[in-house]
Amino acid sequence: MPAFRFRLETALKLRRHTEEQARKDLAERIAALGRKQARMLDLRGQLTGTVETRKAALLDGVFRPELQMVDMGWMRGLKGKMAHCHGEIAEAEAEAESARGRLVEARRGVKVLETLRERREKQWRQAENRRTENILSDIAGVNWLRQAREEAQRRSVG
Repeated sequence: MPAFRFRLETALKLRRHTEEQARKDLAERIAALGRKQARMLDLRGQLTGTVETRKAALLDGVFRPELQMVDMGWMRGLKGKMAHCHGEIAEAEAEAESARGRLVEARRGVKVLETLRERREKQWRQAENRRTENILSDIAGVNWLRQAREEAQRRSVG
């Protein structure tokens, strides 16, 4: 009995490779998004720390205009970096969503060929089973004829 051979096996391997590449791309995009979100949290922490330091200084009665100007400039810079980081996060989220869509499409392509392969293999097994049954049926028929001949010869002799 010859082994089952799926003619589209090469296409299936190619689609599996494409799916794996899409999975790696998505992982990279999600990691980049995580790094950008961590950067945003760091900037927020710096801004919160600066605000808390200013509040503490004001509560202690320390008011120095030159430090206030430096702090204001620092906070303005942090807010600008946060705005830029927010845009990068939105862009990274869009890229991750796009990569997720490519992965879904790649998975769908693999699933289609896997389903086709399973269906074809099932059809092949059924055909092989029918061939085997036909061969066994032929052997049984030959045996029956041989036994019937032998029985007829015994009757004619006996």
